Amino acid sequence: STASIPLSTPVQATGTPATLSIPAARITTPGALQSLPFGSSALTGAGNVLLSFTATGDAQFEWSSSGSLKASASAGSTLAASTTAASSVSLYGDVAALNAYLHAGNLKLRSSGAGSVTVTVTAGDFVSASTIPVTLQGNTAQARTGPALAIPARFNVPASTGLITLDADGVLYAPSSGTGLASDVLTLTISIPDSVTLSGSQGLGTVTSAGAASSLSRTLTLSGTAAQLNASLLGTSGADRIRYVGPVSAPLVFSVTDGTSLDGVPISSTVTSLVNTVSTIITANPDVSETTAAFASLPTKVWVTPYRDSDLRFVGASLTGALANGTDELRLRFVPGAAAGTLTATASGYVTVHTVNTHTEIRGKASDLATYLATPGVLRYNGGGTTYTLELRDAQNQLD
Repeated sequence: STASIPLSTPVQATGTPATLSIPAARITTPGALQSLPFGSSALTGAGNVLLSFTATGDAQFEWSSSGSLKASASAGSTLAASTTAASSVSLYGDVAALNAYLHAGNLKLRSSGAGSVTVTVTAGDFVSASTIPVTLQGNTAQARTGPALAIPARFNVPASTGLITLDADGVLYAPSSGTGLASDVLTLTISIPDSVTLSGSQGLGTVTSAGAASSLSRTLTLSGTAAQLNASLLGTSGADRIRYVGPVSAPLVFSVTDGTSLDGVPISSTVTSLVNTVSTIITANPDVSETTAAFASLPTKVWVTPYRDSDLRFVGASLTGALANGTDELRLRFVPGAAAGTLTATASGYVTVHTVNTHTEIRGKASDLATYLATPGVLRYNGGGTTYTLELRDAQNQLD
């Protein structure tokens, strides 16, 4: 007898392979251990997947343990943390667990910036591979926020010494956090424009704490951290001071450049040579005492009625004008002591009222301020006994 056996063409199995979105392996600090920056859903697919990472060159892996992953499909125990660096590692588990592990930065790479990483993705019968080149972050220009330089619109230089002191208004701010460090070396350049005529014995230079003066030139260049350069600008004891010898009134150009970084990140000089230039007028004065505003007389006590609105009258107060001509604006600030009450000031005549850092400040010429202080009703106080510090400044906000 015969038997009939039907034959049919087998149906090809179909499916969707798992895919892995590969991050760029850029080393920000050569030789430092860093996590590979996988996205939160870098791996797509379903079921269990085996990821095999192989490094070439000097690149090596380190990894953390996981209670939900294994080192291979057949391994019975969960993934243990690396004890030494290795050139390869395998991770096996479902897609969700692998994504959580990779996104948390548990797979780390150490390299000087040479080599590559090959990743093989195995999901069922499907296998795909891709290669990640390992490069230095420094190969790509990195934008940074450079240092800032704040300079007052005008400051006085005594002709007797020529030493520049910018007080708190001349400040170098270090590069911003995250893109630079306070230890970055900055270059401060101060120059006298060519439009200013100098004699052979004039220019810019430095004076050491011991009093030794350098030669003078049209351009002065100083290097150091922001703190070191600020010490020179502010005239801090023990720091080299900046000296100017020249015409009574001349512009100076200040610039600051962050050309060198000490934070271990290679940077592009075209990006980080950030210059903040400010023109400043220097006025050299034969006698510094003649250029400042001052109280010629001021009563030491003013009587009020406790906790009642009371006039504050500084009878007999007089002020001398800045720059010895009496026509410059002065700023008189009232800084309260402990348990001070409420001070109210009303604008009057040529005197204006301002609030600066929560403190009351009146502004006007020396003679106008003296008249204002003696005028009833414009200054009123309500509170108990206290003290007030009166700070007198010129129009450039310099404390005198």
